[in-house]
Amino acid sequence: MAIVGKLTTKQGFERLELSIKLFAKGGYVRSVKELKLIKKELKTTKDLAILNSTYKVLQTTFIDEFNHIQPKYSGYRIQLSSFFKKRVNLTMKINVVGLNNKHTDRQWAKLIKQRSDTRIILQKLDDMLMRGHKTDLDKAIAVSYLYLSIIDGIYGKNLKDVIIWDLLSKINKIDMMKIHKMNLSDIIDYFKGMPKSKILFDGYNANIRNAVAHSSFTFNDKKKIITYEDRRKSRINKVSVDNMVDKIEKFGVLDELVLYYNQIGAVNKIINDLR
Repeated sequence: MAIVGKLTTKQGFERLELSIKLFAKGGYVRSVKELKLIKKELKTTKDLAILNSTYKVLQTTFIDEFNHIQPKYSGYRIQLSSFFKKRVNLTMKINVVGLNNKHTDRQWAKLIKQRSDTRIILQKLDDMLMRGHKTDLDKAIAVSYLYLSIIDGIYGKNLKDVIIWDLLSKINKIDMMKIHKMNLSDIIDYFKGMPKSKILFDGYNANIRNAVAHSSFTFNDKKKIITYEDRRKSRINKVSVDNMVDKIEKFGVLDELVLYYNQIGAVNKIINDLR
């Protein structure tokens, strides 16, 4: 979906091969099998019934793998994917015109590119901070600043994708520039009162974010507890290092879901352009 306009045959197969590699890297073995079947069909008979059937199997297969690929977060994954899947599937079903609008695609592609760049930076930051610590204090500082970088970076961008799918599923006009300018407070307001949307913010704590941003936190080495003080709001949160790691890993689950669902959306475009 990050490519604007109709794909050429070469572009389509290159893009499909990229999706296959990404799914394989994530350990989505059964999804890769379905992607290869789509690739084979596009190279041979291009039977629309077979392509549509295989594409639907890809969607259900991915969700099943996503929900169970990490048992520790199985419940969280199921709730998160259920919320997101409902919007994506409805969008695909009603074939919203806005999904193929070139202006929307161009702006959306910009968001996706920014998120891709952010992922690279976060991976390097993760290597430096999470794996480079020598003491528990080092780890406490590492998880705190990694949490801040995710909140101020990729987390909001992923939530914007959820907003886009939600708007598309309702056949609402999308103002991509408005979405591009949304901050986290705006995003929270958008989802306020929306059934089952709280799962999107599991792990997010504005007070912790503000405390880290202002370096207002301390670490108790004996109890392994980090005390975050948001001085502007006079609020204190005491969190274990393991709990902070848990919050960060949940943000990673959301990022994973958005990444692969965008890949599935891209495969839908490839099928439509090459069949």
